[in-house]
Amino acid sequence: MASLAIPQQLSISRLLQFSIGVVVLAIYLPAVANLPRVGSPMLWALLVFGFLLIVLPRVWLLILPVITVSVDLAPWSGRFLFSEYDGFIAVTLAISALFWRFRVSSISKTWVLLPLLAFVALHVSNISDLSAFWQPPGRLFENPYYSSQYSYKVGKGLLWGFCLALLLTSQLLENRSATLRMAMAGVIAASFTLFALALWERGSLATLVTADNWWQVAHSVLNFSSAYRITGIFADMHTGGEVIDGLMILLLPIVTLAFFRQRTIFFSLLLSGAVVSLGYCIIVGVTRATWAAASVSVVLTLIAQVAMTKRLRGNEFYGLLLSVSLTILAMVEAFWLQSTGGSTALLVYGATVCAWVFLQSINFLTARHRSFIYFAVVAVLAFFAFQAHSESRYAVSNAVSLFAVPLSVLCFSALLWVSSPRILAVEFLAQVRVALALLIFPVGIALALTGFSMSERVTASSRDFEARMDHWQRVIDSSEQYSTANWLGNGIGSFPRRYISAYPDTLADIGSYVVIDDSPPRLRIGGGSDLAMIQRVDVEPYSALLFRLRTRSLGKGALRVILCRQNQLIFDRWGQTCVGGLIPYGQTESPLDEQGFETHEIAFNAGKVPEGPAWTRWPVSLHIVHSRGKSPVEITDLSLLGSYGQALSNVDFAQGTDYWFFHANFAHLPWHVKNLWLQTWFEMGWLGAFLGVVLLWFAARRAVGVGIKDSVVVGAFLAVISVVIVGAFGSPLDSARVSTWFYLLLFIALLYKREDATGFDDLTAEPALAIEPRPNHAREGELK
Repeated sequence: MASLAIPQQLSISRLLQFSIGVVVLAIYLPAVANLPRVGSPMLWALLVFGFLLIVLPRVWLLILPVITVSVDLAPWSGRFLFSEYDGFIAVTLAISALFWRFRVSSISKTWVLLPLLAFVALHVSNISDLSAFWQPPGRLFENPYYSSQYSYKVGKGLLWGFCLALLLTSQLLENRSATLRMAMAGVIAASFTLFALALWERGSLATLVTADNWWQVAHSVLNFSSAYRITGIFADMHTGGEVIDGLMILLLPIVTLAFFRQRTIFFSLLLSGAVVSLGYCIIVGVTRATWAAASVSVVLTLIAQVAMTKRLRGNEFYGLLLSVSLTILAMVEAFWLQSTGGSTALLVYGATVCAWVFLQSINFLTARHRSFIYFAVVAVLAFFAFQAHSESRYAVSNAVSLFAVPLSVLCFSALLWVSSPRILAVEFLAQVRVALALLIFPVGIALALTGFSMSERVTASSRDFEARMDHWQRVIDSSEQYSTANWLGNGIGSFPRRYISAYPDTLADIGSYVVIDDSPPRLRIGGGSDLAMIQRVDVEPYSALLFRLRTRSLGKGALRVILCRQNQLIFDRWGQTCVGGLIPYGQTESPLDEQGFETHEIAFNAGKVPEGPAWTRWPVSLHIVHSRGKSPVEITDLSLLGSYGQALSNVDFAQGTDYWFFHANFAHLPWHVKNLWLQTWFEMGWLGAFLGVVLLWFAARRAVGVGIKDSVVVGAFLAVISVVIVGAFGSPLDSARVSTWFYLLLFIALLYKREDATGFDDLTAEPALAIEPRPNHAREGELK
């Protein structure tokens, strides 16, 4: 428990920290309390969180990762630039400062500080509205992407990450073991939370409640042919983006490395579950760059595991090297079987590994008998693989492939069997990890690369790449054409404004809106049927609803008003649970009031849209879409009357866009650069891109140099490089939820210095791997 005693003599550093903590709380707590709809409960949550931080200084490592992936209330509040997430970060930093938990002496004093501080300074200088840090953004009256305060939205992640990295290095120096245990608990909890949210979003939780038999649940969970890609609860996904992808790929190498280095059964099982959870989320995320990054991340982690255990005795090291090599080969084998024979052939692979594990673990048979039984089983499994390939509707079979499929099963099984003495000449937990690795990673890779969704995405790769290249050229052309912008950048978060200024014709596709704060207050919506203004509502199933609004326009058109279940974006299941209709406006026969407005109404029944508990379905939202007409239309005085009266808030937009949010379901490119390096150049110029390369080079040097002795540095670097791979075709750092943790891990990889001499070197703070010699009576090749 943290000591609450205040020293008699306060140093300047402690007084400064205390003052900063007070100021931060004074700024951010009222800002969170003023959030529409969610302010009061979030304020109480922050107070409880602050109290926990006082008594448990490291609890932020558990709570913040879970909050990051599971709480995003912007679609309810309408506040996109500032949210409750900022409040949790601010309270973490403020309480830590109040109790003097930052120790600058904890960071490594090396030459890397020069480019790092230069990068941070350049980043801060490119934030156009720094006042947003002490006057957090409030009500919005325009599209937030075009607001000057959008630079705060994009830029705050680096500063949050830098401050949290200082806190984490301080706590690692104070008590490495306790800090790493809490950090791993947070990573594991976040992984399981993402998995639960994926099941909720895909409807599997609802199926679990309503299914009549177990195979309906299994089909819902294991159906990888759907084109629906999960978005999580992240408001940033309302215009596409890679928020959930960035977070999944940040977590994956950390839990994978910890899985291989953990020395306790309990944590090993939890970590294997976390790996499976993240693998599942990555598969159903249906994102090619994320699949590629996950594959590379796993391979790099396996290589890192080998490099970090060179100090093992000769036979043990070669056994580990062989295990890693077999795992990589198993990925190829599982992919080959899945692509040639579908799920049946993949089950053959899994059964082969399970048979190997089982027969190596029994003691009452001789080695010869176990070998005979194993290869008899393998022969049967090879026949099933042959049959699955010959009957497959998706794979073309010929004489060569019909011979190659069962042969691959036999060869892989034989290689696995003859490798057993070296693989299993280690302690029991290492054997368990090898067995789990041979099941988890190959099966996950096979499912990801051979599903219908993946095939569809691969087929469209050439077309999508051409579109992306054209977009990147437009990004370059939209940059300011003078030397200062080229060298120092256009500004953090400036891309959407620059792009729409250079290509105003894109507004016809993506739509536009602005709140006119006049009499009467009203929302003006431009053309573009992709943009939808939405408000989360609470209505009764099958209740009669009456929607009214007033419109004013210089032309004719129509608004589509629909009540739908929708999370963030629409995909293949769109339209199944929507009700509503069209409201034409600008018709000559429509009477106008003295302000030139028409009054419209439409009646419909809510039907099954809001049916079921909230935890089994997507949120219910009212959508207003400008589906017809090129002229802007102004709307005000909205109402949605149901059995409980008015279901809408801020019906006249007098509070700006509070309670209202917007979605752009398909036209995403005008909002995001879609390339991490191009975005760095656009926002921070050639100098920023150069400094970014220098920082990654230093991080790589530390990871393969002195850092190879420390899992913290290696794990942080693997997570960073995985996000960089995703960033080749995405903009994950547009979201502060990703950029905060990305920069925290980058700074840890660069700055963390280890001063303890306790012999701890793994991510869960257990003693370093020390493999005990096997008992003399153990028979060679047994899985003990």
